[in-house]
Amino acid sequence: MWLDLPSHGRFAFSLVPRPDLGAQRLGEIRSRRMTWRHAGYEYMVSTSTKIAPGTRAYNLYVLPVNRKVKEFVLRAGPKLEDAVHARP
Repeated sequence: MWLDLPSHGRFAFSLVPRPDLGAQRLGEIRSRRMTWRHAGYEYMVSTSTKIAPGTRAYNLYVLPVNRKVKEFVLRAGPKLEDAVHARP
């Protein structure tokens, strides 16, 4: 999954470590909330339904992609690598 945020770029997410791509543990997913920190900012996505099962926290690995984006977009793909190569 990845998220395009104008003025902030693209963020790709994984629940498993991906050091081969440069993804770092920068946040967590807990129930209906996903939070992460990057470059002095704290981000949060809240949903009306659970993102993850149960109440425990799941590590969130984030790959910031240096890309200029013009609009807010949430996308999903089968591989984290897709976020690096996908067009805005």
